[in-house]
Amino acid sequence: MTITETNYITAHFIDNERKNIHVLLKSDDGTSVYPYILEYNPDDPICQEFLKLCSLDQLHENTYTKKQEERKVFVSQIKKIAQKEGLIKHIIEEVNPKEINFNN
Repeated sequence: MTITETNYITAHFIDNERKNIHVLLKSDDGTSVYPYILEYNPDDPICQEFLKLCSLDQLHENTYTKKQEERKVFVSQIKKIAQKEGLIKHIIEEVNPKEINFNN
């Protein structure tokens, strides 16, 4: 599949070595989304064309953002499991320093 400005949605690295890129592409009619795995090889013509659409800096930024989103979902799931299993009773998302009294 050819990656074009018309069908490109987003992309991010999928491995720690930064050798493989997960690219999301939309179909010609725009009703479907397809994943495409692209090897990061700046010497490869397909990769060169892709990097014209998404710079290496943008690819790293997309990867960072994706990992942050995945971590947020993971932590949320862990909290829900811990509450359901009775390991914690109440989750405090933020602590107001004014509400903490160290002088009991």
